[in-house]
Amino acid sequence: MNRRELSQRALSGLIVLVCAVLGALSGGGSGLREAAFDGMLRSTAAPESQSVMVVAIDAAALAAIGPWPWPRDRIADLIHRLGADEPRAIVLDMLLEGPGRAGSASDPDAALERAIAAYPVVLGALLDDRQGASGPATPPQVLFTDPANRLRLWQSEGGVWPLARLAEHAAGIGIASLAGDSLGTVRDVPALVAVTGTVHPGLAVEAVRVAEGAAGYIMSRPTAARYVSGTIGIGSVSLRLPADGTLRFRATGEGDWAARTVSAGEVLGGRVRPGAFAGQIVLVGATAPELGALRPTAASPVTPDVQIHADAVSVILSNRAPLRPDGAWVAEAVVRALLAIAGLALGRRLAPGASLGAAAAGAGVWVAGCVALLHGSLWLIDPVSPPVVLIAATLVSATATAVAARRRAATVVARFRQHLVPEVVDRIVRQPGLTRIESERRDITFLFTDIEGFTAMSSALTPETVVALLNDYFMGITTIVTDAGGTVDKYVGDAVHAMFAEQADQAPHPQRAIGAAHRIHRFTEDFRQRPDSVACGLGRTRIGIETGEVVVGDVGGGARRDFTAHGTAINTAARLEALNAKLGTAICVGPVARAASPSLQFVSHGAHDLKGLGLVEVFEPLEG
Repeated sequence: MNRRELSQRALSGLIVLVCAVLGALSGGGSGLREAAFDGMLRSTAAPESQSVMVVAIDAAALAAIGPWPWPRDRIADLIHRLGADEPRAIVLDMLLEGPGRAGSASDPDAALERAIAAYPVVLGALLDDRQGASGPATPPQVLFTDPANRLRLWQSEGGVWPLARLAEHAAGIGIASLAGDSLGTVRDVPALVAVTGTVHPGLAVEAVRVAEGAAGYIMSRPTAARYVSGTIGIGSVSLRLPADGTLRFRATGEGDWAARTVSAGEVLGGRVRPGAFAGQIVLVGATAPELGALRPTAASPVTPDVQIHADAVSVILSNRAPLRPDGAWVAEAVVRALLAIAGLALGRRLAPGASLGAAAAGAGVWVAGCVALLHGSLWLIDPVSPPVVLIAATLVSATATAVAARRRAATVVARFRQHLVPEVVDRIVRQPGLTRIESERRDITFLFTDIEGFTAMSSALTPETVVALLNDYFMGITTIVTDAGGTVDKYVGDAVHAMFAEQADQAPHPQRAIGAAHRIHRFTEDFRQRPDSVACGLGRTRIGIETGEVVVGDVGGGARRDFTAHGTAINTAARLEALNAKLGTAICVGPVARAASPSLQFVSHGAHDLKGLGLVEVFEPLEG
């Protein structure tokens, strides 16, 4: 395996590694994913809340009734006023723990006990691992029809429960605890939780059970769909649940709250029309900021707990609870891996702009599909990390491919700019797969140089001295050649072989070669006067020039190739360079180059018999 193949494999491996890291980071970016889910849910219709009302213990109620906690007989009065309208359920989103403080009655809990017994009242409880397991003796039964129960419920070692004398008369007790994400944002409520191994309902589902008049819950596993842990039956209501037993709700804002909320002060003051709560599920809870029952949700940073539970009840009643399917993360991880590969392929096969455009289009299709799936099936599929991986992988791949292309182009230019005219080099750069320069005929002028007596001189010097001298000598000649638009084909001992071809916006190549020859002559004569050159006894430089049609291209096979030219003009230039020794001249030009330079002045030295070429008229160019 050659160095180029190793570099390409290393580059590919680096890209794959970067894509894998991006995939892992995107997969762990639950914050972005959940924020995207929030935005998608806002695009769906809000659940109907005509059967849900909130009685708020707000600032106005506290001002009218007094500071919280209110006397238990006052809460009993509130329950009686609500119960008079025959609601389906009265849900107290508050913890009635321990005996109440005395109000106008000597036993305030007795009045509340009677009120709870008289109506379908649901009390709230809280989870607390420090409190132990004491709770309701007979929580609502959860019947599992599937022996292979896959639920992984919120586990707690204890809870804080309502006063026992109140709890025994309640129609139901639900867990009102709420859990937020790493930033505290609440997006779901517990439907079922486990307290010391016993399954208890969340406050919202218990409110619906009491309203439905159901004795318990039926937890079944769907026969066709394997994407959820089960479906919970609550009377006539059927609700899909993920494995953690939570219920995702669509958060509402203050505009929605106002339509379903009545102040507790208005109710206790008798200023609510009769029948306002008939057939409703009524949730009673604190909304006053000073009571502290406020949580951040997707709709508001200060959402009262009671409004969160009201949103959850509305979702249950509408039977349109959004669902994050079990195992969705596995499918998304597979998609991210496939999209990383696709992005890698796009970046390597297409131009950067086209590849990024294709990646953006693919990302858009994925996001649109996730939105459509939510609207159609209420599934929550990650719309963020797969597109991020696709675009990032494409960007990394396209960048790496562009860098590799630049390096490859630089390598090509470095290899061939001394051998080919610029348009040929450009063609090779545009065709990266072009590994062999096929032979072609071109009209080229050749310039050969040689130093008189160099072999004898170099034998008397150390190799280090010869190399140092030639390095400076070659650098000067090469600069002159390239400045004139020519290319150095090779260095042979002390000789330089250069080529000049036609280039746009430049003088004809024979004239440029002859002009370069004059500059080389002046440079080499000055170079001979350097102290180190004088010490070495450096001879003068002879130059031969001729123009003609030759065949150029790669010669050789396998890893050993050389770009070279073949034709009479090459041999002629070499013979003319040697003829300078006989004529005493510095520059000899062949007849074809002379004819192609009518604007220049020459002196003819007559026809000479050049070995293998016959009689050739030789010209010496004059500097104008």
